[in-house]
Amino acid sequence: MTSTPLYVLSAPPALAQALTGRGFAVQPVRWDAERHTLVAASGPSSSGEPLHVGPGAAPALQDRWLLAAAAEDLPPLAAYARCYGLRLAALGGEDRGGLADLVLPPGDDWAVAAEALADHTGLRWLAVWSATAEAPEAALPGLGPALRRLGVALAGWPAPEPPAVSGGLPADWVLVPDQAWADRPGAVRGMVDEAHARGFRVAFLCRGGSLPAWPPDGNDPATQARVELLAALADADAVLTDSEAAAAALLAAGRRLLPKLNGLSWRVAACPPPAEPADGVNSAAWRGHARAVAAALVRRAPATAPIAVPADDTDNGAGRPVLTIAITTYNRSVWLAASLRRVLERTRPYADAVEVLVCDNASTDNTPSVVARFAGEPHLRTHRNPVNVGMLGNLGVTARLARGRFVWLLGDDDLLVDGTVEDVLEGILRHPDIHMVYLNYACTGLKTPPAPEDEDALVRSATPVADGGPNRYVPALRTVAALHENLFTAIYTCIFRRDHALLAYGQDVAGPPFSSLECSAPSAPYALKALLGRPAYWVGRPGLVVNLNVSWKEHGLLWLLERMPELCDLAERMGADPAGLDACRANLCRAAAENVRALYFSAGAAARRNFSLARLLERCKHLDDFRYYQVPLLWDLYRRAHSAGLAAGEPPPEELFAQYGLPIGEAQLSRHG
Repeated sequence: MTSTPLYVLSAPPALAQALTGRGFAVQPVRWDAERHTLVAASGPSSSGEPLHVGPGAAPALQDRWLLAAAAEDLPPLAAYARCYGLRLAALGGEDRGGLADLVLPPGDDWAVAAEALADHTGLRWLAVWSATAEAPEAALPGLGPALRRLGVALAGWPAPEPPAVSGGLPADWVLVPDQAWADRPGAVRGMVDEAHARGFRVAFLCRGGSLPAWPPDGNDPATQARVELLAALADADAVLTDSEAAAAALLAAGRRLLPKLNGLSWRVAACPPPAEPADGVNSAAWRGHARAVAAALVRRAPATAPIAVPADDTDNGAGRPVLTIAITTYNRSVWLAASLRRVLERTRPYADAVEVLVCDNASTDNTPSVVARFAGEPHLRTHRNPVNVGMLGNLGVTARLARGRFVWLLGDDDLLVDGTVEDVLEGILRHPDIHMVYLNYACTGLKTPPAPEDEDALVRSATPVADGGPNRYVPALRTVAALHENLFTAIYTCIFRRDHALLAYGQDVAGPPFSSLECSAPSAPYALKALLGRPAYWVGRPGLVVNLNVSWKEHGLLWLLERMPELCDLAERMGADPAGLDACRANLCRAAAENVRALYFSAGAAARRNFSLARLLERCKHLDDFRYYQVPLLWDLYRRAHSAGLAAGEPPPEELFAQYGLPIGEAQLSRHG
């Protein structure tokens, strides 16, 4: 019997011995924190080379187990495991934040831990299709009861939505017994289409001679039916046969008839049933068969397998990256040199899953020479616009150039925090149904980038904008929309699935800067209108240090007084948390009078034309602090501006404030001198 490969971190000798006794081929490994990768710790492959490097090395890791046998730092291990299809088991009995696929019991009884690992399947729920509406156990004699004894919940198909399963374990398979599709081959394809439309995966059992020998007799009238059956099987996600020979013959036949069967999108696995009668359900043989079936399905599950990336014909058939991290830049080569170096260093271990893209908006400084310094990085792509297309126009260009399944746009002065790439990959790979990843961040206000040796100290000292709590999957983005007050306006916090990135950054942005939400931060109105009800992943630990000494500060007054209050209104209409939004509004309003003073008496006429105090009063009048502290000051400022002709066409102060229920008298004004 072939041993099951198992990579082990810091395994006690007794545990390694117990695992070997359970049929595992134990390979000690260690975590190289500097390179964010696993390397062999002993044996012929202990040269320090990452496990995933070398011809065929990365695909060979898929579905193997990694056992963290000591108090290891799980988040980077989990991200690495998800990236390369490893399944992660944590020894010690702790919850560990749901990062592991399996948590083994604590204690010194290594035989118990080895047994738990050997018996684990990960499958928790299974729908069974039956043409005659049989109970699942009746449709799967022998196998059905044995699956139940493994803790797998069975349901008939069509079935209700599967129960929620903690830890991201798979709960979405439909199993088609061999007799069911053999009796009604014409119904098979329709069933597969229906299951896929509802988000389920489909597996076929093909055992006990239900598949005739291949190739069939050319005169056999069943040949066409056989071809149609193979076409139906090709649309399935897994086919379980009763022998290795049957699996090989089926796969070979499918490849001859159906070129799309490339061995990656379709799995054929051998799961031989016991020779004993199906009523021997209490036997170890049937339990072993159930484990084999469950394990074959789990290997295709989204929680443990890497994202299946489609071929990209723009890159000669190379696999599409999981993630594009793109830096948009214009005439800030000093900042770009720091931010690009930092991104490349932290994505190097994931070069086959992450591409880095730089989009230069026709800079006139030495940006091209800065980019050229990094030309040897294999996962770096660069583009230079022939003419400057504007800040927002460059976002659209960059999104269209990105090849990743998810697209993350950064500014040239944003600094990645260690571990953020792992956090983002963890969210994407562990939860393939998400539409975006949303990040917490920290901020600073430097005019020039720090020296490389000072970057880590700056990152540690930067101020987080919010207490984001733990990283977590959310079934609806609206539940985390107001956790920090930027409401998707900060593009560096929004990691969109590529189709959403194209729509978000492809909007009409032809108006004057900051004259509308779309012409200010196109990511925000798109996320609020299109994604609030969609699944997402929140990275609560600050993932970036953002420089607030930004080039668009001249537009900041309109941003704070018009666009952000407008955005809060839109978010509330779209279903975001009203209490969280009021906290955002209150924070914005703390400096309302100061900002209105600057707009009326320091800013230009164009800014005044685009501002309405009436809109600000309407949006914030329900906030107690705004009414008590800001309204009297705003009344005085508006009175002076109106007298000076700086609020032309607007009603007089008494009329304006009264129409919003904000009468101002001597008592209110005296509070503010």
